[in-house]
Amino acid sequence: MAIYSVNANRMELNRLETRLSKARRGHQLLKQKQNALMKQFALIIEAAVLKRRSLQEQMRSITGQYQLATLVDDNQRIQDLLEKDQGQVSIQEKLVEHHGIQTLEFSLLETARASGADLNAVNTSVFLDRVLESHEGFLPAFLELATLEKEVQILYAALKSTRRRVNALEYRTIPDLEDTLAMIRLKIEDYERSQLARLSKIT
Repeated sequence: MAIYSVNANRMELNRLETRLSKARRGHQLLKQKQNALMKQFALIIEAAVLKRRSLQEQMRSITGQYQLATLVDDNQRIQDLLEKDQGQVSIQEKLVEHHGIQTLEFSLLETARASGADLNAVNTSVFLDRVLESHEGFLPAFLELATLEKEVQILYAALKSTRRRVNALEYRTIPDLEDTLAMIRLKIEDYERSQLARLSKIT
């Protein structure tokens, strides 16, 4: 522990006692914030893991349906049909605040199919129809996962910063102030005792 280089007088004692009181209060508030962030972090991690597993299952299903579709239809014809079904996608980023932490939220702004694309009028297999149906819901779910994972990153950074501040107060600032105050009180007591001894000799 370190002792601050200060004058050992009552004015400095009062100033450091006020500073210690604020440091303890700040430590308590930051500890509460850290606990709240940890709970929120655990919830977001769980949600992100579940969403990722769901997307992986959905992707496996799409791949399986696509493989079945290639057994029924010509692969080149399937590729041509999928290219006709391609459209324009617009993704919006929005800054939102959750529990005092600012993070990005991704959302699907609009989707528009390419002009002239109408696979309903084309004689396609049921497997390819399932691929197209699953594909339509994949992007919104993917954006939900991106939002969750971005929030995980931001919460982790906030948690790391808060923990660093808590540790600095708990293991450095508060002990250093307590040691400095103990030193000042000891010097003041020694000074007062020496003054009393001097007065007793005079009288």
